[in-house]
Amino acid sequence: MARRSQIEGGIGVGARRVALAMGAIVAGAGLCGAERPQSESTARTVRLLDVSDLVIETSRPVSAPRRGFAPEQATGRPDVKQAGDNGAAWASQTPDGQREWLLCEYAAPIQARAIMVYETFNPGALIRVSAFNAAGDEIVAWEGEDPTPRTRPRGISVIPVKLDFPIQRIRLTIDSPAVPGWNEIDAVSIEDAGGTIHWAQQAEASSTFGAGSRGVQPANSKRAYSPDQVVGAPDTPRPGDQGTAWASASPDGQPEWLVCEYKNPNVPAEIVVYENNAPGAITRISTFDDAGKESTVWQGVDPTPRDQPWGVSVFPVSVKAPIRKLKLYINSHEFPGYNEIDAVGLRSISGDVEWASSAEASSVFGAGAPAMPGPQGMMPAPKPGEKTVQDLQKEIEGLRKQVDELQKLRQELKEIRDVLKDKAKPASDKP
Repeated sequence: MARRSQIEGGIGVGARRVALAMGAIVAGAGLCGAERPQSESTARTVRLLDVSDLVIETSRPVSAPRRGFAPEQATGRPDVKQAGDNGAAWASQTPDGQREWLLCEYAAPIQARAIMVYETFNPGALIRVSAFNAAGDEIVAWEGEDPTPRTRPRGISVIPVKLDFPIQRIRLTIDSPAVPGWNEIDAVSIEDAGGTIHWAQQAEASSTFGAGSRGVQPANSKRAYSPDQVVGAPDTPRPGDQGTAWASASPDGQPEWLVCEYKNPNVPAEIVVYENNAPGAITRISTFDDAGKESTVWQGVDPTPRDQPWGVSVFPVSVKAPIRKLKLYINSHEFPGYNEIDAVGLRSISGDVEWASSAEASSVFGAGAPAMPGPQGMMPAPKPGEKTVQDLQKEIEGLRKQVDELQKLRQELKEIRDVLKDKAKPASDKP
């Protein structure tokens, strides 16, 4: 998806229009999970620094061009100059699809006293730092609330740690669904007992935005607006009418439905639905057992408000058996516009998401060319011979005018007939 525009070298700044809208929507949809309580061993003081507070003593030069938004962007010194979406920082594949992790490795084992995380976009999602000992065991070094407030545009989260072994590898856990938008990280350093700063030499992550495409994801090869567009993780880059999402044949013609099946069924805590155009129309969700019996698992008001441009609707469910197949009911005729859906996932209590592996729908808008998001989010022109709602309204108005004219003509004919009858009467009959 063309979420960002990259310049050569993969470090260009992308322009987006979605962060503020998605922040309000996702928070309102209940995506902000409860914070983990700190134990006595992890309830140490954390502090937030400005860039000017640090004295950087060691670094690793980076000479080769790096893929935009890839994990290697978190190696070496920080190089993002200002807050915002930037290809010079690591970003996950989706903004809020699941919990993510970033694994950083250093040149040699370090007796650490603090870990510093440079968060450059939508900060505040860090919930855990773990370290690996010489045997490869992963040990939680810190767990709690990110010291950088979610309201800040960026920040350096300083996490004091106290471990009885030197570390060379650490893992950051990011609660991405709890903090709307791409939670981008520019650099991760370790401060040793002597105050020297060490920068990561290598990094890998749970997912990467635009993997293998230098940050610019091409249009997919699926039929535009078909149910196939719902399969897999969300890939619609912005709100509005997009061929990378499913759309029904008509905007408000009838109630619609969308059926999704899952290759790896599970017992989810939530069903998440990415609605990218005219959201708020989902009124019911049902599931099917192995015998094909349908059961309602949720019914009510879609958590994404109708007046929002798009949103991720989170539906809490309580089911005992793994979900293999579900059905969304969309009250399309009462929600103006094409109620488009980009992805439907089953989210477990741990935050992992299973995306649909196949989908079918009550109807499909058009068919044909590979999907490419429109530059201005415009709905494609109707096919030849296809009438729009506006065309039908014009026809109805024209018919009404014709009826009015016929009624006037009928009245005129009656008056003429009366005049002729009056003239035809004998003179003796006239008053």
